Amino acid sequence: MPRLVEALDPYKLFGAGNVPDGPYAPLDRAGRWRHFKQETFAGGVAFARPFFSAIRMQVLEQPEAWSGFPGYMTRAGSRIVFYAASNSISAPISALMGYERRYYPCYCSGTWRRIGHAILFQVLTVDEKGRKVLNFTKIAGSYAGEVIAYSTYPGQLGVRAGLRNSNGYFYWGWWSNLLSEFSPDLSRLVRRIFN
Repeated sequence: MPRLVEALDPYKLFGAGNVPDGPYAPLDRAGRWRHFKQETFAGGVAFARPFFSAIRMQVLEQPEAWSGFPGYMTRAGSRIVFYAASNSISAPISALMGYERRYYPCYCSGTWRRIGHAILFQVLTVDEKGRKVLNFTKIAGSYAGEVIAYSTYPGQLGVRAGLRNSNGYFYWGWWSNLLSEFSPDLSRLVRRIFN
C-alpha cells in the first residue's frame, strides 16, 4: 500500500516544482537544470500539462481542421512544443536574473489568502533574496512559446493568433498554481485515506 500512496501523492505528481518549506534558498545551477528537465521533459507536470491543455483546445475546436482523436493528439503535440519553447526561453533568462522558476507558496493561513496568492503569483515570483518581483521572464516565455506553437497550426493562424492565445496564460495558468499551493494538503489527505 505505501507504493500506491506514493503513486497517488499529488505533491509528487504535480507539485514537485514547489519551493520547499522553511527559509527560502534559491536553486544552484545544477538544481535549476534538474528543475528545467523535470518541468519540460521528465516530470509528471511535463506529461500532464500538454494533455490537459489540449482538452480545452479540443472542446473549443482550435483549430477546426484538427478533429477527433488524431486532432486531440496533434493539439497535445502542439502544447508540448509550447511548453518546451516557453521553458527553453524563460529558464536561462530567469537564471541570469536570479528569478525563481518554482512556485513560491504562500506560507500563510486562510484558504482565500492562499487562493489570492496563487492567482497573484501567475505574474510574480521571487528573486534570489526572496523578494517579490514581476515575473517578466515567464510572461515573455509564454508569449514566445505560443507564437512558436502556433506556427505548427494549419491555415492563417500564425503570430497574431499565438499572441492572442497567450493571453490565456493569465486566466488559465493560475489553476496549476492552485494545485501547487494546495498539493501538500492534498498529499496529507491521500496519506490519511490510505494509511
